[in-house]
Amino acid sequence: MKSEVILSKFGDYNDIFIPLKNMTDKQQRILEVALQLFAKEGYNSVTTAKIAKEACVSEGLIFKHFKNKEGLLDTIKQLLKEKLDKIGEELVLIKDPKGILKRAIEIIFEIDKNDYDCWRLQYQLKMDPNFNAFENKKPFIDLLTGVFTKLEYEDPSQEAFLFYYINDTTFLQLLEGNISDKESYKQFLFKKYDLI
Repeated sequence: MKSEVILSKFGDYNDIFIPLKNMTDKQQRILEVALQLFAKEGYNSVTTAKIAKEACVSEGLIFKHFKNKEGLLDTIKQLLKEKLDKIGEELVLIKDPKGILKRAIEIIFEIDKNDYDCWRLQYQLKMDPNFNAFENKKPFIDLLTGVFTKLEYEDPSQEAFLFYYINDTTFLQLLEGNISDKESYKQFLFKKYDLI
């Protein structure tokens, strides 16, 4: 029962957006180009005209499918949320608390490089006061607090935040190419939390 409650926190999708699996090739191309440009140049620096030119579509097609640039960003945010939910759903299904910690570390080292622009944009959005970053991480913090409670840490809530931010910063460093020996660093994190 408890895992069903947590699962619902990760699986709360907003129905006002186009389901990504139902997009046409042109919609997907527009979204891919917008994501790449937003991640590289920043949301505020990119115009719908530039997205249209790079995607080889008319600007009107962007407006038809996404209403405006904000509609594009909202759809990308939905994609990010779905990626986060998928990770959260995987972690919730693990019964062993140390198994959850180990898998949470492993996941950041397994992210597909084709998704790097998506995750880079997420880090940019975290700095935007209009993007509720806490809403996205709250289910993970709650899950981690439960993990550290089961492991009988003195302050499970603080440990959850610490673990989350260590993982988050590690992932950012991976995205930026700042961790050369990934396996060694992953093993270091496993040892730090007594997972091997």
